[in-house]
Amino acid sequence: MAAIRHKALLTTVEVAYDLDVCEDVWARRMLESAQPWLSSGLWSFIATYELGPTGRPEVRRCIDIDAPYDVRTAIANGTAKLDEATASEVWDGYAAQTLSQVWARFAPLEAIFQENTPAPARDLFQVNCRSPDGAGALLGAGLPQPTRLSRARRAAYSRVAAHVSSAYRLRAAIKREAESSLLEHKRQEAVLLPGGRLIHAEGSATSKPARERLRAAAIAVDRARAREGRADAEASLDAWQALVSGRWTVVEHFDSDGRRFLVAVVNPPELRVPLALEPREALVAQYAALGHTQKFIAYELGLHESTVSRLLKRALKHLGLERRADLAALAQSIRASGSQRGAG
Repeated sequence: MAAIRHKALLTTVEVAYDLDVCEDVWARRMLESAQPWLSSGLWSFIATYELGPTGRPEVRRCIDIDAPYDVRTAIANGTAKLDEATASEVWDGYAAQTLSQVWARFAPLEAIFQENTPAPARDLFQVNCRSPDGAGALLGAGLPQPTRLSRARRAAYSRVAAHVSSAYRLRAAIKREAESSLLEHKRQEAVLLPGGRLIHAEGSATSKPARERLRAAAIAVDRARAREGRADAEASLDAWQALVSGRWTVVEHFDSDGRRFLVAVVNPPELRVPLALEPREALVAQYAALGHTQKFIAYELGLHESTVSRLLKRALKHLGLERRADLAALAQSIRASGSQRGAG
């Protein structure tokens, strides 16, 4: 695969946060923006989905570029043949991976892939942009040969996945709540000017530590969108975390007069682990259940890595678990029973 194109990754992140278009337009623009870093010259696609109780996806929308087959049908047919453990590995595993990296551990997956995917594709590159609540978007591309992602490449694409999942979750919330403007939205807790000056704060955003973190986040977002940030796109993507303090997404907004603001909107993932946990413990635990590293969880939630480590240890202790790997089994059990609310 070619060198990592961080500027193109930033463009995809920016497109993800366009909250003013319908899902069909959003998905098409997402796929188009991803072509410079996603496509291998064969074909590519985006599928929005929601995981069902068995951990298999129910595809809502699927758009492709040059795919020689029905991608939606292939996803349905392929995942239907997976046992629950393998389905979990594919849909709950790494945010960025190739299927050949998965079938190295789950051999039957290779035969299923070959049965459902036409030549000349011999592998599938996928960036799974999902929240622990099970909803998200999958970006994928056929590869001409089995490919192994380097650690650096996986980290870069995972950052994109963190932002896309955050944006997709926020889009769903805004659609449900149908407010006229982000500046008036009930989820809005802070408004900042470009450059980071706070002009409004309420709720949890009023404390001094929260205001400081939001200012820093606004500066990172502003810089990433500017020419200066494009000059060092890798550093800009690293600094622009998907959430702030596990609570807010900072998004760009223009009012009716064309004035530009940065708005902090409450956007944590829905909790899918036992309510006996403190909220931030639950946030960390549900991402750890997906197999995400502590460093990546810190990026997804906008927390210090040391904070993630501390919260994870406390969550395991409170749940009576010895290893973080046990979280995945617990999550599967909760999902299968359909009784996650009030469990524990």
